[in-house]
Amino acid sequence: MKSTYRILAYVIAGLVVVQAALIVYSFSALDKYISDGATITPAIWNDTNASFPGTIGFALHWFDGVMFIPVVTLILVVVSFFAKIPGGVKWALSILGLLILQIVLGFVARAVPGISWLHGVNAFVMFVVAVLAGRRVPQAQSDTTVTVAT
Repeated sequence: MKSTYRILAYVIAGLVVVQAALIVYSFSALDKYISDGATITPAIWNDTNASFPGTIGFALHWFDGVMFIPVVTLILVVVSFFAKIPGGVKWALSILGLLILQIVLGFVARAVPGISWLHGVNAFVMFVVAVLAGRRVPQAQSDTTVTVAT
């Protein structure tokens, strides 16, 4: 269970990095599209079949952040109760709390763009907390202890 906890924490950190890469790709592609003379209207932006560059990045950013990371985080919380890592439950619940805040900030930032920077800062904090949670598991320990009689 300890190694499962470590792996899940590091997977969450990695998924946060993927999130950042996806959103940077999306906005860079969108910026180039607009710089080349195209326009984005609310009708195009809200069209579920929109095909402007970066659309897939926006979709994957949403899916990863609202579907995939929450599932992995909930699994981490469950595992944390069985892994018997000192402070492990606290760290897993901290990641869950940051995730909830991240999702709320993502939706609120659409209505209040001035606070969207908090979404980015919280992502960085979530990344750091996930890495620290993974590092809480001693590398030398294994899930099972083998005793050899001499």
